[in-house]
Amino acid sequence: MMQAEIKGGPGLSTTWLDNKTFSGRRLTCINLPLTTLYMLANGHYPYSRTINETKTGKKAPVYCLDLIVQNPADLLPAMQKELAKRFDLQAKIKPVIKNIQALRITNPAKFKSIKRNTSGERTYYSRHGEIDQQMITMQEFGQYLEDYGIEKLVVNETGNLEILDINSLSNRKTRKACWMF
Repeated sequence: MMQAEIKGGPGLSTTWLDNKTFSGRRLTCINLPLTTLYMLANGHYPYSRTINETKTGKKAPVYCLDLIVQNPADLLPAMQKELAKRFDLQAKIKPVIKNIQALRITNPAKFKSIKRNTSGERTYYSRHGEIDQQMITMQEFGQYLEDYGIEKLVVNETGNLEILDINSLSNRKTRKACWMF
């Protein structure tokens, strides 16, 4: 379902990762401009990894969208199809050379001290300077650093696929220790 702006509401999106019923199968967007909807539909690219050539500016109209699919793999294609049906905007992925920050494990002992997730429960909370999450991968942690931390492009070079519990990183001392693997 797609509709116009909800007056007075914030701009946000969620994929319901902490909800067992909808995890990965649902995407809810509230008051987002078309450029952001297309960024999400083409792979959840952050603003730092996109080139917006629409010249819509700050006054771009915003939309609300709620999609639910049977299979998580169908979510982004369904969103792309929904957008193509309603709007005449072309989005494409093209490689561009940029400077990056590499996420690496330089202190294996310190990295091993991070708790591994065994509960299978996923929680999620992040905003500028804070993250509290169970079931985070290094790929997701790199994305958090890019979006809210150093605000530079981050490439995960750890090769680590473990699921970690990173809690209470709003504490500066804890956050500093965990960021310096």
